[in-house]
Amino acid sequence: MHRYAVLVLVFALLFLGACNSNAPSGNSGANIQVNDAWLRAVPGMAANTPGMPTPEPTKPTDVAHMAPLDLPVYMTIRNTGSQIDRLLKAETAIAQKVELHTAAMKDGQMKMAPVDNIEIPAGGEVKLQSGSYHVMLFGITHEPKVGDVISLTLTFEKAGTLPIQVEVRKP
Repeated sequence: MHRYAVLVLVFALLFLGACNSNAPSGNSGANIQVNDAWLRAVPGMAANTPGMPTPEPTKPTDVAHMAPLDLPVYMTIRNTGSQIDRLLKAETAIAQKVELHTAAMKDGQMKMAPVDNIEIPAGGEVKLQSGSYHVMLFGITHEPKVGDVISLTLTFEKAGTLPIQVEVRKP
């Protein structure tokens, strides 16, 4: 009888721990869905056409172009939950720094600025796209090729961490 009571207590504790709605859900991202995550290849990126060889630099200006790149990542984030969630940060091994950004037209020019978070409404979605919110990768030290896939980890206030794959596409 003692073993049965201990077993029931263990299961009860596990169940209560799983029901704690204040705890981040680790890497499950249960109420968050990310679709169509992509990184725009820029003219001059290595092997813009799959199967084509990477051009070698032929003059000093070509070498300068191979310096670290700063590129935006776009995606659609859907919150299927009943509470607002917030994207707090993003991380990847291919960039020296990653920031959440917004962009808007101001005085006839597109201006970009960092934001602390991106709110994802309950039962709604936010499109990270050109001229709006996006994830900005600073200091990409190698030029990803069209068709490459990079790993990006998103951290949400409620859903916790969510690893995603980002496709490199032609402009």
